[in-house]
Amino acid sequence: MSAPTLSSRDLQVRLAVYHYILEHTTAPAPATLAAQLGLALPAVRQSLARLHQQHLLVLEPDGHSIRMAHPFSAIPTGYPVTVGQQRFWANCAWDSLGIPAVLHRDARIDTTFTYSGEPTSYAAAAGALVAPDGGVVHFPLPFRHWYDDLIRTCATMLLFRSDAAVDAWCAATGEPRGDTVPLAQVWALSLEWYAPRLDPTYQGRTPAQAVAVFDRAGLRSSFWKA
Repeated sequence: MSAPTLSSRDLQVRLAVYHYILEHTTAPAPATLAAQLGLALPAVRQSLARLHQQHLLVLEPDGHSIRMAHPFSAIPTGYPVTVGQQRFWANCAWDSLGIPAVLHRDARIDTTFTYSGEPTSYAAAAGALVAPDGGVVHFPLPFRHWYDDLIRTCATMLLFRSDAAVDAWCAATGEPRGDTVPLAQVWALSLEWYAPRLDPTYQGRTPAQAVAVFDRAGLRSSFWKA
């Protein structure tokens, strides 16, 4: 994750992607963005590539289609987020709380605990987390490796009922055992992490700035260092 080097056009494209998702609950095609913004398709694709390189969007392996505009997923996942009459898809358990955090709106998430398969629901209401069943989010990979493959990273940030369930799942799947964070702490992290995503001038964070956000959320072990 390098220092931001984005043009005004890149920022325009990034914001247009988010606005489209907020209206349609899915990501726009590059051609749709080009028509909407009055830009040539090659110029839009170049901006999308730069936004992908800066981890402000994630493209599919084809290098053109948008897969993620965190915290939103362009494809269905196990973390549907209901906001008013709309249903968005979050990339992972963390992002399921990122959606109400970025929108500053109430939301409900209906999902299942990984490994046990038990259904569960939690919500953001009036700025607070309502999670009757509790739970922890497992982060298998340390922060310094998140950007090696963001699609895999997000696919493995899952909700579990307990640390014991994480241990059992890791033993059964061979996935690495990382850090577990209580859902309430993930909500606190989400409020700051996602707060600036709809700011037209947002250009991402440096690793040091990201680590500072983790620190303020109480995540201070070496796992969370750059």
